[in-house]
Amino acid sequence: MPTPPDRRTAARKTISTSHACPRCGKDIERTGRRTIDRALSIFVPVLRFRCTAAVCEWEGNIKRT
Repeated sequence: MPTPPDRRTAARKTISTSHACPRCGKDIERTGRRTIDRALSIFVPVLRFRCTAAVCEWEGNIKRT
């Protein structure tokens, strides 16, 4: 019997409906945070996203609401 997908992995793959790319306005998806992002989250909770548009290539942090 196959194991169910990890919840964190599934959450990273989902497209954010509440945020849009600040550069081009297209959909964004969650990605894994870097070590520096985790350290930053001690003071300001942030999540890491990337734009789904191939030509945009934006990737960055957005403050968690």
